[in-house]
Amino acid sequence: EPLSNLDKKLRVQMRQDLLSLQRRLGITTIFVTHDQEEAMTTADRMAVLDHGVVQQIGAPSTLFDYPVNRFVANFVGTMNVLEGEVRERTSGSVVLAVEGVGDLHLPLAAEAPVAQRLAASFRPHTVQIEMADGLGDARYVWLPGVVESSEFLGEFTRYQVQIGEQRLTADQSHLAGLSPFPVGAPVSIGLEPTQVRLLAA
Repeated sequence: EPLSNLDKKLRVQMRQDLLSLQRRLGITTIFVTHDQEEAMTTADRMAVLDHGVVQQIGAPSTLFDYPVNRFVANFVGTMNVLEGEVRERTSGSVVLAVEGVGDLHLPLAAEAPVAQRLAASFRPHTVQIEMADGLGDARYVWLPGVVESSEFLGEFTRYQVQIGEQRLTADQSHLAGLSPFPVGAPVSIGLEPTQVRLLAA
């Protein structure tokens, strides 16, 4: 982990320099890191291991968008997970009953596991957040919730939202003059169905 002891700005510059050097020399390089951002920005192919067992190998975008299991999903970035019982299943859709949330009507991809319990997983940046009295885009699955906390992280604000018995993370891009949602505010959380990946529970 050659960059672990550097401050953030120097670490970013050094990984760019290392990548440029590696491309110029045309050499294969194995880079070991626990920093997901570092791995995704420097790698052509990534391997994620759990207790010495390879879970998935592929391009960073593939592992991020199409993790094969919950370990990879949680390791490569932040992931929301709603676990539930399959109430109804057809060739192209599934109804997932999530305790404390209700029924989620989601598209069913061909590679989705055949199981009675599934985990609907989705990234915080794919989530829409609006005030509870707003008119939500019909493309989304909307869930009512309450803002539990927020973190201003510069480019975006990260919200923790209580949805029934579940807590979800939602990222909202920051724009100058945009008012944040206050803690305790009733909101609606919108899930983009095509961005939800069904994994084994």
